Amino acid sequence: SLATLAPKDQPQLLAGVVTGIRIRMTSRGKMAIVTLDDTTARIEIVVGNELLNQNAHLVKEDMLLVVEGRVSNDDFSGGIRVNARKLHDLASARSAHASMLKISCNGQSDARKLKELLAPYCRREPSDERRGCMVKVEYHNDGARVELMLGESWRVDLHDELLAGLRRWLSDDNVRVLYN
Repeated sequence: SLATLAPKDQPQLLAGVVTGIRIRMTSRGKMAIVTLDDTTARIEIVVGNELLNQNAHLVKEDMLLVVEGRVSNDDFSGGIRVNARKLHDLASARSAHASMLKISCNGQSDARKLKELLAPYCRREPSDERRGCMVKVEYHNDGARVELMLGESWRVDLHDELLAGLRRWLSDDNVRVLYN
């Protein structure tokens, strides 16, 4: 939670709803001071010019924002300061930090349906820069069980629509996102 945030040497992951945005002009260009609220606390995040230009579509009031940043002591205010390094919406944060999408299917499952659900969220070609998430399919019937790791071209972006579609088809228990 934002209330328990403390300075560390390593970048930290935090999230909240954007409740305010102030833009400042500096010698290095535009800078945004974004206020995040997670209901436990509010904190200001400093977003530099380049990161702001790349992610302006994410920095909007009332949007959920996931921030990877460095938390340090702010000698001026006596509080803490967060300098953003990466910004994500929920789907891209999920994809960036997930290690695998694990899908369990039984003998009644249709491989064509699985392909139809996954295809819109797959990397288009192996050279696609999007990292995507590996997919493991666990297939089981009365006589056998096998786990299949799908190939690189089947890496998926973990959008809400993909997960909802898989869960509608297979049920919540059979669709799991695994994290490191």
